[in-house]
Amino acid sequence: MSNAGPIRIENRPPTGELSIKKIAKLKLLQAVELEEREPKKNITYYSASKSPDNLFPLMPMESVEKQIFSHFPCLLQPDGSPWALGNLYLLDLVATGATASQATVEKHAIALKDFFRIMLDLGLNFLNFPLRKARRPTYAYSDYYRDVVKEFPKEGQKANAMIRKIIAFYRWLLHRGFVPEQAMWRESTGYIRIKNKAGMSYDKKITRTDLTLKVIKNLGAKALRAYDETEQKALIETLLQIDNTEMTLGFLLAILTGARLQTVFTLQASALDDYDGSDYHPVVVGEQGFADSKFQKRFPILIPGWLVLALKTYLVSERYAARKDKSFYSNAKSTYIFLTKTGAPYYAKGDDTFASEYRSQRVGKSVQAFIFQQLNPALAQSGNTFKVRFHNLRASFSENVVIDNLDRLNSGSITWLELLNIVSERLAHSSIEETENYINSVRKKQIKAVAQRKFESYLEAKLRTTWEAN
Repeated sequence: MSNAGPIRIENRPPTGELSIKKIAKLKLLQAVELEEREPKKNITYYSASKSPDNLFPLMPMESVEKQIFSHFPCLLQPDGSPWALGNLYLLDLVATGATASQATVEKHAIALKDFFRIMLDLGLNFLNFPLRKARRPTYAYSDYYRDVVKEFPKEGQKANAMIRKIIAFYRWLLHRGFVPEQAMWRESTGYIRIKNKAGMSYDKKITRTDLTLKVIKNLGAKALRAYDETEQKALIETLLQIDNTEMTLGFLLAILTGARLQTVFTLQASALDDYDGSDYHPVVVGEQGFADSKFQKRFPILIPGWLVLALKTYLVSERYAARKDKSFYSNAKSTYIFLTKTGAPYYAKGDDTFASEYRSQRVGKSVQAFIFQQLNPALAQSGNTFKVRFHNLRASFSENVVIDNLDRLNSGSITWLELLNIVSERLAHSSIEETENYINSVRKKQIKAVAQRKFESYLEAKLRTTWEAN
């Protein structure tokens, strides 16, 4: 690379429908003899227009901080060759993105694949922005999904997620010198109230475009739904009947702490080392914590003491030892609590040293497979009509916290806003509005259920009885 001249990347679209192939270990850093490099040489360039002289630089690979990116989603053309422009964009996400996780980069790759499939069907050039708005690629893509959402309203949020990723791709092109003949979209600004890491609220300025669709949040089958007490009991009893220790403990952690799947299954065994016998054990997750969190936001989850003891008992069991022996962390103290039979984690931490050694991305797919292949069928066989979605356990936790505080709310000792703040802190939400999406249904229902403390007592007793019998 040190002796190479400028590389011109053609601005042509893919030759056909794109596919995605995972590269297990993508080497990002390359040895460069800096003293041999002439000024402005060895920089990758992209031709922003038909003019061969209109070139502008991309980030040199040697300036990327990460040495290896695991399971990179390479965009391939029909003949198997990489589509250079799209892959450069994905590499730039890896190089400059503060949260360029494997899952995030893959979502952008999927969006590009989807976008160019539609452009191919419509016969549109992605860099051609004519006077007629409907023929501009960005508006055509938005219109395509507008028609989809009219017929299938549940697809609204997914559609907007795809559209925003294509907007990000075009912003990348704009930043590197692309000048469209006509506007790609119209922008407007607004403000939303969020909390920073210190818990202080502030108004964040956001930029909107006229490409995204107006949709109803949490619409349809995938809307957040808290399971009531009867359903939660049925869930736990079914888990105990299936007798998968890792799943039982993982689901209990989610119901009793509100932790997401990512947090539950990246939890490190060392998080339990300093447990002092208290009723609740605080464990810091997120940045420099004992588990990953969404956007690596740092906050504590509170694990009931009896569940900590159950986890510690599991960690000294023969079952766990057999799994840890097969793990890359077999000799490390900071291993995962939850490991599969092969010794791989169900969900790998973002800084997992061995991420590229796993046969596939560890993003909780085994947990989802367990839900669809074992848990939901077992629930149905027992006469239960509800189906489990892991994220609904978080909603169930939030309603349990509300129920636990209903007496205080009804007596006037706390206000509804104060109760919202309690739940918001436990869930580490950035805004009260986000919390309301979880617990608004509580205000609409006549709640006559046990409090969270009583429900925890039920779970503890049920678990002890079952496991002591075995």
